[in-house]
Amino acid sequence: MRCLPIAPAFLVVLSAALAVPPQRAPYMPTLTFGVTSVRQCPPGPHNNGFNNPPQSGRLTATGVWAAQLIGWAYGVDYRVQVVGGPDWVQVARSNEVRFDVQATSDSATDDKLAKLSDDQAKLEKQHMLQALLADRFGLRVHMETRQEPALALTVAKRGPGMQKGEPPPPRPEHSNGPWSAPIESHRDPRGMEVVGHGASIGGESVEDLAGWLQFYLGKRVIDQTGITVTYNFTLQFHGTLSDMETNDGSMWPPVETAIQEQLGLQLRDTKAPAQVLVIDHIEMPSPN
Repeated sequence: MRCLPIAPAFLVVLSAALAVPPQRAPYMPTLTFGVTSVRQCPPGPHNNGFNNPPQSGRLTATGVWAAQLIGWAYGVDYRVQVVGGPDWVQVARSNEVRFDVQATSDSATDDKLAKLSDDQAKLEKQHMLQALLADRFGLRVHMETRQEPALALTVAKRGPGMQKGEPPPPRPEHSNGPWSAPIESHRDPRGMEVVGHGASIGGESVEDLAGWLQFYLGKRVIDQTGITVTYNFTLQFHGTLSDMETNDGSMWPPVETAIQEQLGLQLRDTKAPAQVLVIDHIEMPSPN
């Protein structure tokens, strides 16, 4: 049998079909703030606020702890993932070392940020805050995995007692205005009320119940429910078992009790490996 030659055109088509598409390099942020002001707040109560629009070279933080700035700069939960450093760094009601920070950039930086996607702009703003912290606080950090205390979120014996619901539509890109969130919360004279509008139960997003509890309790919450659908629910509680004083009936129950009675879920203490951001060096910034 005689082998027929393969046509050159067929080889071109075959090689194109088998070619592996080139991998796009990850976006590398490079921008920095032009002018920064860091001032320590005087002792006393302060409003705690942070305004950092992604497509603008401005940042304003009011009455914030250093750990909050570090968490925002590196995209980690400042309550549970920023560890180490002196006591004045951490978030605590007794810690009165807070800062007001204002930072701006030039119009060229604003123009570049305005043309980026939300994800790219977020990386740039994080890099800009990282550079600010390194310059003004002398911050040096590294990531590592540690066994850390945590709370496991599981399904109680009677099963979940919530109504299934559809999540709200995602926020449009480049939108900075108010938008429906899967979880909303507000304070009440009887405690805290958390309302889920088609919210997921587990996961790591701050919009999920596990993420919201992690933020509120200041302790890592691990989803072990196995729940994959979204729910509507209302959770009403006041503090935790550890800080609950004698209840005369005017306050809602502690969160451990409320989450079991009202949602059919439960929290239990555990330990689990966690990625944490370790502070290697930080110093008080000089005022300006």
